[in-house]
Amino acid sequence: MNILGINTGHNATAALILNNKLQAAISEEKFTNIKNYSGFPLNAFNFLMKNYNLSADNIDHVAIAGYINNTSLPTEERIKKMKNQKSGDFNVGFFYATISQLIGTYFNFSNEIFYNFYSFYREKIKIPKNQKALIELLNKLYGFRKSQIVFVHHHLCHTYAPIGFFNLHKEKEPILVITQDGEGDLLCGMTGIYENGNYKQLDSTPAINSFASIYAAVTSYLGMKVLEHEHKVMGLAAYPPKEYGMKVYEKKFKDLAEVKDGKILLKYKTFVLPGYDRFILKNRLFRERFDNIAFGVQHLIEEKMTEFVRQNIEKYKIKNLAFSGGLFMNVKLNKKIQEMPEVEKCYFMPSCGDETNAIGAAFYVLEHQGEVGISDQTMYLGKEYNDEEIEQYFKENDLDKKYELEKHKNIEKFVAELIAQGEVVGRFEGRGEVGARSLGNRAILANPSKLESVEIINHAIKSRDFWMPFAPSVLDYRFEDYALFNHKSLPYYMITAFDSTNNAKQELKAALHRKDHTLRPNVVKKEHNEKYFKLIEEYQKLTGTGGVLNTSLNLHGYPLVGFLKELFFTMDNSDLNIVKCGNYLIKKKR
Repeated sequence: MNILGINTGHNATAALILNNKLQAAISEEKFTNIKNYSGFPLNAFNFLMKNYNLSADNIDHVAIAGYINNTSLPTEERIKKMKNQKSGDFNVGFFYATISQLIGTYFNFSNEIFYNFYSFYREKIKIPKNQKALIELLNKLYGFRKSQIVFVHHHLCHTYAPIGFFNLHKEKEPILVITQDGEGDLLCGMTGIYENGNYKQLDSTPAINSFASIYAAVTSYLGMKVLEHEHKVMGLAAYPPKEYGMKVYEKKFKDLAEVKDGKILLKYKTFVLPGYDRFILKNRLFRERFDNIAFGVQHLIEEKMTEFVRQNIEKYKIKNLAFSGGLFMNVKLNKKIQEMPEVEKCYFMPSCGDETNAIGAAFYVLEHQGEVGISDQTMYLGKEYNDEEIEQYFKENDLDKKYELEKHKNIEKFVAELIAQGEVVGRFEGRGEVGARSLGNRAILANPSKLESVEIINHAIKSRDFWMPFAPSVLDYRFEDYALFNHKSLPYYMITAFDSTNNAKQELKAALHRKDHTLRPNVVKKEHNEKYFKLIEEYQKLTGTGGVLNTSLNLHGYPLVGFLKELFFTMDNSDLNIVKCGNYLIKKKR
């Protein structure tokens, strides 16, 4: 079967299953250059339709992630407005949510009342109207019939993303699948068992009990951008002395939540996020140090979520688990989960925010049509350029005025030599990664043993917050030289952290967290990425180090580069002077 999956909320993405196999996925942000773009992924959808010669006649189904969808198209006017929008700008939805919170507080109403009212509104009014609009849009643009379009619950999309991606139908033992995020279709989580190709939902968590919403509220309270900067809070959490951080946790965070009988229960409900931020956190956290606050909220989700996992393992007697949803973008939480003695094996969906819901929706529909999906378990699902296309783009855009284009026969070795000499080199190679994490194909590479690499990249290109760590790409056969690996999870996708060895503290010190020395690795196997594997091996021959520092190829606040246009935008607006692009080396003219 051929199925197109789309997510139209934030991280809008289109994905394609062709002849039952996951073939491609690409996010709208790659075209608009707006990070986490929200709306209908028109350019991404058109890209897949054109590149794979698709039409309404040779597509079996369009699988849409979520019952409520954003039908806004990426027009020039809307893109300009989104680029100029700042965090904290007036938002109609948040305005009404805050007013509701004020009214509820004044009359002593609970958030459950607003939650139930909103549930009714969505079910009876919003969903039918919204779905009708999206069906009409797909019919008008592409000729899809109503019978071809399937809407899939948000958390079933999160559920089926790892099921399909990791080919879990091949597992002989049952898998406990757990999802957790801020909110989707009125839930923030779902728990179920996948066994022998069948999924059975066991439980769900209403959005009013969302740990991710607490984390988002703290992100906002600390002056950072919700749905984008939560990783900064996670990075900051390791810095304060434990005794100070624990005091804040014990006094300010611990009582916010409990886990009972495998269920998450919050003291203050999070359905109205602005109210949570402005009315609850402000009173609780006033005059507490920012780093202690970060520690407190990180410790909250680590302690309570591991207890949630533990209770569900005990309840259902299943020790093999899969995780998906935005909360599990938190690699330190994932580290705690995989270290639990109760866990035997765990699968963390790579880039498990809403961007991979397009993949999950497609796999859900495929399986419910009685078919078996196939995945190569690769996140390299985007656009690829050959040398002819690179050269043509270079000529058509008169780039020779500013850049040199040098072709090399053994370019992987040449780039390895540059990195060994202390150069920072971009890598634009093969198919782009889907999601937020660079896995080497859209990357900025540097010497991982020199702390100067961090300063060079931050000052010249990334403008990252000083406390934020970088990450390493490491050869698979060298990984256990650098990480304490328990073989419970797959370390290929930068989705979980590990404690480092003494070896790593010397050879990879610039690619470790500066405070706790953990690493968030992209382990590279030859069969996964032969050219990148060769580059790192060439670097190892020169230096003895089996890894390189890898950070995403983009400017701070912009998405991971997908196309040549954005590559040159990044070079034009930074001091990134050298990029390996196919068999070419692109260099700024001095």
